[in-house]
Amino acid sequence: VTDELDVQQAYVEARLPLKFLEGNEILSDSLYLRGGKYVTLAGAEVIEAKDNWNTTRSILFGFAIPFTHTGVRAAYDLWGGKVTLTGGLNNGWDLVEDNNDYSTLESQVAWKPIYDFLFTTTFYSGPENFNQDGHKRNLLDFVALWHVTDKLSLMGNMDFGRENRVPNATPGPGHEDSIWHGYALYARHQTTEKLAFATRAELFVDRDTFRVGGAAVAPALDFSGGMATPSRQATDSRYWEWTYTGEYKLYENLISRLEYRYDWSDAPIFNGESSQQTVSAQLIYNFA
Repeated sequence: VTDELDVQQAYVEARLPLKFLEGNEILSDSLYLRGGKYVTLAGAEVIEAKDNWNTTRSILFGFAIPFTHTGVRAAYDLWGGKVTLTGGLNNGWDLVEDNNDYSTLESQVAWKPIYDFLFTTTFYSGPENFNQDGHKRNLLDFVALWHVTDKLSLMGNMDFGRENRVPNATPGPGHEDSIWHGYALYARHQTTEKLAFATRAELFVDRDTFRVGGAAVAPALDFSGGMATPSRQATDSRYWEWTYTGEYKLYENLISRLEYRYDWSDAPIFNGESSQQTVSAQLIYNFA
């Protein structure tokens, strides 16, 4: 048995002054550099529970995107922070040490035309298979956040992913690209100073359960018996969910949540059923 300590983030960050750009109305006079392990740029939700609108995480958070990266990242502002360009090289998806000889490229354009609206486009590309420098994995992620009023906020997230030349899930020789894509819509209403309600609806489509199956070669799986077994001919698998969350701030730094969630799929993956209902509660103390 090997004991491992997995640190979510551990990095150093520096501001590189660009004095020759001081006073420029378009270009910033600072470049921000980061090196180490840090969270991904992709996705609408984050690892810290307090910063999400719902108790449970979305399907897209769990299966469409990475969680962390280890490498170097640079960020640069334009037009006084209305546009932020970010780029970097890292060791791949959720890895500290790279499992091949090539790095993964990350890039993002964040656009904030007005104070209450933010739109980001994020792209990742690189090989993610052990000791294999080809068969690249690409991810294109879009997030839009709009604070409509002081009380109402809306958010949307779209992901499009592809793994090149994955061995066929069905018996026989050959390779094919594995594709996944997902869509999520969010709404949150701060009803009173302490009471808030949030809802989320999403669809995730995963060819041959490549992402949900959790393996580079993933057949269509049935989890009914407590273990993954082939259940049908490989095809696109679709997963939907709808979540409704009520939140109440008990004290200044103490948040309570009660949530109802309904998941369903076109395959019987929930103990032999095609749907599942969940009720959950959450209590968060924020030390910040």
